[in-house]
Amino acid sequence: MAPKPAGKTLAKPKAGKAVFPKPWPPKVPLGSMKDVLPLIKADDESLDTLMLPSPGMLGDGAQGVDFGPDDIQYLCQCLEKNKTVTHLNVSMSPIGDVGAAHIAALLEKGQPILRLSMNGCGISSLGAQSLAKGLAQSEVMVVELTSNRIDDVGGRALLDAVQQNKRLQDVQLGFNSISPEMEAEMEKVFMLR
Repeated sequence: MAPKPAGKTLAKPKAGKAVFPKPWPPKVPLGSMKDVLPLIKADDESLDTLMLPSPGMLGDGAQGVDFGPDDIQYLCQCLEKNKTVTHLNVSMSPIGDVGAAHIAALLEKGQPILRLSMNGCGISSLGAQSLAKGLAQSEVMVVELTSNRIDDVGGRALLDAVQQNKRLQDVQLGFNSISPEMEAEMEKVFMLR
């Protein structure tokens, strides 16, 4: 009989399968891109949260922690093969609209991300429109887009995605340039679910 993994667990093994539940707490890789990518490529079953460090998070002089659009494109290519990451947090990384488009393309390919955190990433309505296309058919349940540059045009695109995708349970848009009317319309859609 194989040894049980150490630590607390969240779920019981499925009946009839010799699969151990994910250990708790989950692995959250933190480091430079060269440290993070091998964990993603390995598709480690205990890796369910991917949080990219924001600039300055690893201390002064840390190299390779400023994840821009090109890095996000490569990261998304790695994530295409990874089916265990369910929370992608790129908050405070300067990915902008181009990075948002790369993440949207990843979502369109059926990546099983359930929570997407993109706070303070320099995303405008153009990036929000790209994301809306990916979110419309995705598995994502929660989207965090606070402290970006999204206005009512991007808000409308996201609202349309929410109306198309019943899995979406929360879209956080605080500290953007969205009008109170658009916020009320989004709130109404979620209340009627």
